[in-house]
Order: sequence, then structure tokens, then C-alpha cells
Amino acid sequence: METVYIVEQGSQLHKDGYRLLVKKGDKVIDEVKTADLEQIILLGNVIITPPVIDHLIHERVDTVFLSLSGRFRGRLLTQFTKNVLLRQQQYIKFSDADFSLRFARALVVGKINNQRIFLMRHNRKLKDDDIAAAVGRMRIALEEAHGATSVNSLMGIEGMSGRAYFLVFNKLISNEDFVFNGRNRRPPRDPVNALLSFGYTMLANAVETAINIVGMDPYLGAFHSAEYGRPSLVCDLMEEFRAFFVDSLVITLLNKRIVTPQDFIYREVSESDGFLDEDEDRIPEDKLPVSMKRETLKGFVRIFEQKMATTVYYEPTGENLTYRQVIVNQVRQCARLLLGKQQEYKPFIWTH
Repeated sequence: METVYIVEQGSQLHKDGYRLLVKKGDKVIDEVKTADLEQIILLGNVIITPPVIDHLIHERVDTVFLSLSGRFRGRLLTQFTKNVLLRQQQYIKFSDADFSLRFARALVVGKINNQRIFLMRHNRKLKDDDIAAAVGRMRIALEEAHGATSVNSLMGIEGMSGRAYFLVFNKLISNEDFVFNGRNRRPPRDPVNALLSFGYTMLANAVETAINIVGMDPYLGAFHSAEYGRPSLVCDLMEEFRAFFVDSLVITLLNKRIVTPQDFIYREVSESDGFLDEDEDRIPEDKLPVSMKRETLKGFVRIFEQKMATTVYYEPTGENLTYRQVIVNQVRQCARLLLGKQQEYKPFIWTH
């Protein structure tokens, strides 16, 4: 099954039999066969005609709308999941404090483990004392996570580990044209953070797609508390994938000079513009401090999907699976946990 991105601004999607034609004006610039199409993602100003909407619903193609900066705008749901028993168990189990703590603990342990492995692999060559010290602090955080007695304490431990991780992230970047002075978002204020944020959005979409396939509610999780409009289970289940998928991809793009500073649009933004951190969703695209140029965006999407289609060893089945298959399998593992078919959640630990 295939995921297709439409990024050409001002284009229109038209139906032609079992094909979707991407037009700009009267010219057909691309076509998409829907026979093996699982998901289509529309970024920015892409017009979708009513016959296309009807066809996508009929073919049960997951249709996602993102802004050009990667902000989630909406989703065309083709059919609500019929697995009501699984959702019922999700609501029951995640209302149990002990169950939620055990699940959240596994998620945090998985995230910290993968971040530590990512740093250690880079430090084999760099042999940097600051990175080694960060790995040591994260080892302590890992031990504390194993013994955490509440989700709130896990939040604190995960936050401490994350600060240690991103404090040395800049040392992984060998391209002197880019500097990383710490994580910032909502909105990102420099190219490295823009790449990370966009990558995390795409990862979140892949996780949410898997959750919808399996039949759970993406808005109720265990580690991230329930908040209006936040897909908490998506936030939970993507944690273990951040470092070895998105972070490693961004470092590769930077260090291999696949992206350059000229691939971004920079804008002067001051506090007087009135765009506070919590108001990111209302910031116009042309007011963002930094954003990728159109061709850069297309290139990022292409490389992201290439990586998603590469294989990695998946220990639970003893097979080499694509990253997308690994994500689905981890979501299915969560479902088995909720249904009582499995005693504990085992996060995916990067060994590739």
C-alpha cells in the first residue's frame, strides 16, 4: 500500500476513472493510481474536487490535510472503526492509574534508550566529553524511569533526559552552515528546528494512521494526559521513534549537505507581531520565522518516505520489516496489551 504527497501549490485534484490527475491550470503535472493507495497527504493550497472526495471515501483512502509548515489541518475519515470492544478496553485500562503508569514507563524507557543509543553511535567517532556526559545523565534518567511511581514523575524524568539530549545535539552537526542552540517550536525559529518539527509532524501522521487502522482512539493515551484537540495516544506511541527515525534523518540531511541555508525562507518576527507560543495554529504561513522552500519540502517528503520504506530488524517477529510496518506492529502490540493478550508493552529499541 502506498502513501502519496501532493505539494504543488495551486494544483487541483481531478478524478479520471481510477486515477487522480494533478492539474495546474489545464496542464496535467502528475497522476496517482488509487488501486494501491492507502493514504494521500495534501500540503498547503491544494484543491480537491467533489468527485475526488467521493472516490477517496468509496475507496477508503485516508486523506490528510497539512499546512506547508507541517501543521495538521484535518483528516477525511472514510469510515469510523467498528472495533468498539478495543476502544472500550482503551477507555477502561487508561482510566486505571497503575496500568497507565506501567505503559507510560515502558514508553519513556524506550525513548531514553533510543536517544542514548543515537548519541553513543555518533560519539564512537566524535569521542566528545560533553556527549559522553549527556549519555551518563541519560543513563541515570533511565534508571529513575524504571523506578518511577507516577506519571508526573515520569514527565519530570523524561524532561530532564530530553534537556541533556538536546544540549549536545548541536555537536552531532558537522555542517558549519547550521547551528542548533536548543529545541524551540510553536513555531520553530531556525532551520534545524524547522526540519525536526516537520519530521515529527510526519511521524505523528504515520502513527495516527496506524492507530486508525488498528481501531483505537488516537485522542486518549497514558503518558500524555487528555487535552482537548490533542491526539495523546499518538504523542505516546511516537516517542520511541523520534530519535532513530526523525533525528537521525535530520542529521543526515545536514551533514551530507543535502539541505543548505539557501533552502529556507527567513523572516524577521518580533514580539510586537503578537504571535505567542501557544498561538502557533493562527500564525499565517508568511509570518513564520523560518520555513522550507517548496523544492526543499518536496525533497524532505521524498527522503522521509524512502526511509519509511527501508527495512530494519524487528525482534518480536524475527523479520526485517519496513519502518512503517514496525510502527503498525507496535500499535498492534498496544492493542494486545489493552485486550489483555499481552502482559507488558515492549518498546522498539534501535539496533539497526
